[in-house]
Amino acid sequence: MKKILPLLLICLFMTSSSYAYTSISQSCGSVIDYDNEDSDFAKVGYAAYMHGYITARSYELNVTLENETDAQSLYHAVVKFCRDNPLKDTDDAAQDIYTNLR
Repeated sequence: MKKILPLLLICLFMTSSSYAYTSISQSCGSVIDYDNEDSDFAKVGYAAYMHGYITARSYELNVTLENETDAQSLYHAVVKFCRDNPLKDTDDAAQDIYTNLR
């Protein structure tokens, strides 16, 4: 019985499929501050965050987006979202931008 239980648990975990994600988001106030400082680090970081989010959501939903966009445009979309919604965060911005790209 002791040998069967671990095998049963392994089979249980192998057959289940679920999606989850952890978001390391920043407040829109931080985004606006970085934009005001004209931070190159923030420009690259927010664009990379958006590219990763778009890739993950497209994979999850098994869709191909027709509207390809460049890093600069994604960065400005995050900044615009945050200026329009200062009490939200970058995860909210990513969801909104992805919805607009679909």
